[in-house]
Amino acid sequence: MSWRILFMGTPDFAATVLKSIASFGFNIICAVSQPDKPQGRHHRMTPTPVRLAAEALGLPVWQPSSLKTPESWEYLQQLAPDLIVTAAYGRILPPAWLELPRFGAVNVHASLLPRYRGAAPVQWSLINADQETGISFMQMDRVMDHGPVLSQHHLLIEPEDTAERLMKRLAELAAATLPTDLQLFFAGRLRPLPQDEQQASYVHLLKREDGLIDWHKTAGAIDCLVRGTNPWPGAYTVLNHKNLKIFQTAVVSKAEQAAYQALDQADQACPGTVVRADRQGLWVSCGQGTLLSLQELQLEGRRRLPAAEVAHNLKTGLCFNGQQPANRAQGTGASE
Repeated sequence: MSWRILFMGTPDFAATVLKSIASFGFNIICAVSQPDKPQGRHHRMTPTPVRLAAEALGLPVWQPSSLKTPESWEYLQQLAPDLIVTAAYGRILPPAWLELPRFGAVNVHASLLPRYRGAAPVQWSLINADQETGISFMQMDRVMDHGPVLSQHHLLIEPEDTAERLMKRLAELAAATLPTDLQLFFAGRLRPLPQDEQQASYVHLLKREDGLIDWHKTAGAIDCLVRGTNPWPGAYTVLNHKNLKIFQTAVVSKAEQAAYQALDQADQACPGTVVRADRQGLWVSCGQGTLLSLQELQLEGRRRLPAAEVAHNLKTGLCFNGQQPANRAQGTGASE
């Protein structure tokens, strides 16, 4: 495994992939990550997960502020990689970077391409209530997530998956399959298949306002939104001009509704209305007569708590208005 591999990635997903191919014995000449960023209340500079993983493996780390400078291009030429492998690096590679290595550049993408090209495929697969997702190992070209696919590995989405949990499961899938895929790739045994442009879809990075709940949607759709936006940007509604964050929910079944005699016709209430508020359940009416159970939430300025400990503050008949708080600027969003 003497081929010289330049690995490029930034978050935990990429760090998991890096550790896998390194442990398999591939010759990784350098790990490239985006620069460290300040995090937390005190804005302390925090190393990226890929930097930490590379340093633990004893690999050189390079964190250029831009790939387009003459200095970056000169350093890439000095490294002289045979192949570039990217996994959630977070920036588009210049065309010259794709052409320099003998074997070009390949990417590990967390969706079944051509579905969900773009920056947030895991989150949108949950928001859109997909039944499965997967990993695509693809050759890179000048168009984002456009190149031919070398291999794909499928993964069923589980009811308890949040964006964070599903990302970890996909990282584990990539780590388990990429070493073999790389071996087959270097041996010329993977056949590149062009993507069907008629089936292509693109997804944007989530913005803060993407987490705002529309109670006119069904309970199932809202539950998918809650899972797909956890941990970023987080699902929320508005109560008394303040945000109420919602971290975990469940669809109330017809059997549960029938067993709760006090419900009466409350399931026909205006969407966003609290129809049950006790230590056994905090239910909110949604579109098409469905009900959503809020299970973990956070009132603005308070701690994150189980719904049973908050229910006494949310009386039956209360209605969430589903609008931005007055005099509060909307967030611009950010990547995870």
